[in-house]
Amino acid sequence: LRLLERIGFLPFVIYRVALGVALLAFYA
Repeated sequence: LRLLERIGFLPFVIYRVALGVALLAFYA
């Protein structure tokens, strides 16, 4: 259960990081 939780949570973290980098690159 914990492993599935981590697998489902990882794409969300990657999405947030990518979005943050994209916003910084856009506004910089």
